[in-house]
Amino acid sequence: MRKHEEEFKVYATKGVCPFGANAVKTGKYEYLVVETAMSDPSTAIQVCSGLYKFVEKFEIGSIGVAGKLAPDNFASFDVAFTKTEFVSEEDAALQLYTLLVNMHNYDKSQNYSWAEGISSDPHSPNFQMSIGGYAWFLPLLWPGAYAPSRRSEHVFLPWQSNNLFDALRRTGKYEAAQKTVRDNEIKMHGFVPALLGQLGQNLEILSYLLPNEDNANLVWDALKQAGGDYPFGKPYA
Repeated sequence: MRKHEEEFKVYATKGVCPFGANAVKTGKYEYLVVETAMSDPSTAIQVCSGLYKFVEKFEIGSIGVAGKLAPDNFASFDVAFTKTEFVSEEDAALQLYTLLVNMHNYDKSQNYSWAEGISSDPHSPNFQMSIGGYAWFLPLLWPGAYAPSRRSEHVFLPWQSNNLFDALRRTGKYEAAQKTVRDNEIKMHGFVPALLGQLGQNLEILSYLLPNEDNANLVWDALKQAGGDYPFGKPYA
């Protein structure tokens, strides 16, 4: 476990995202090691349970409520899948979106509703992934990722509360933070992946896997295989 965690910390501090780097540098993160396959139903329970504890510890519901951000608001929940390997991008897509469908089903069984104010329709620009009644952004990191900024030696899945991004937007700081990420992408890798998410402006579900824009159908095929026509329930919000 320690080896994977140290590897993740190096990746985060040198990566394009200032939020992940800040969380690691300040120790404001929780780290979960999962030794079952990403697509296994038991994995969904482990990750959900970890997120529920993370929400309570870092008071995710209070982010931005006081009108200003506190250090804990930048915390991240980081999951290492030490026994998971993907044989292709199609395999990565299926395992990732199967995990999300399984997590949604478990979350619903625990009587959590979809986060207020967002859509559960992955085809909507207002879609965000909801677990524990809160919205999240989750970039998949793995060796074969299309985007250089998503390549890591092992499989990781960091979770960042979208409450943070909403709070930044309300205070007029979101655009500057978004520009920092994109500037870092260009500086480090020479381009900005076309499917990189922008809240309310494109389809966030695509940016979790972040394939080449010409391969976006990987996501839709995986979602349909994992959860049918309505992977996160019907009717959509």
